[in-house]
Amino acid sequence: MSQATFDIDALILEADREAAPVWDGAPLHYHEDPYRPEELDAAFARWKFENGKFGCIPDSHMWNRSMFNHVPSDRAQLRG
Repeated sequence: MSQATFDIDALILEADREAAPVWDGAPLHYHEDPYRPEELDAAFARWKFENGKFGCIPDSHMWNRSMFNHVPSDRAQLRG
């Protein structure tokens, strides 16, 4: 791909971020307040939308399903 393609994608993403409504769901940072899993999923998706996916789990300090549903590939064979 050319640099122009990446530049256009970045401009589209920036426009989408500016047009997004103000977030009023679960906090977009670490918290200990109770929320339903669906609300936490939506908050994590919004965090990734606003900040990108690279390093999203350690950088966000947020609950996410991969903390509980993920099985590392090197250990997947051990499950029976």
